[in-house]
Amino acid sequence: TGGSGFLGSRLAYYFRGRYDLLLPTHAELNVSHEETVRAYLEEHRPEIVIHCAALSNTWYCEQHPEES
Repeated sequence: TGGSGFLGSRLAYYFRGRYDLLLPTHAELNVSHEETVRAYLEEHRPEIVIHCAALSNTWYCEQHPEES
């Protein structure tokens, strides 16, 4: 998750060509919905998950602490 973000994109660049990567967009996998994540993992059966998705906007996090 988070493959298009700062950390995730760098990890994807480093591992591309060495491993088969799954880099779902937020539209493809909303990590805040547990059932969606469960279904995605059951469908794709990854061996390893590197979770890099995050809320990085400080103002938004302060205004929405339940999501932070």
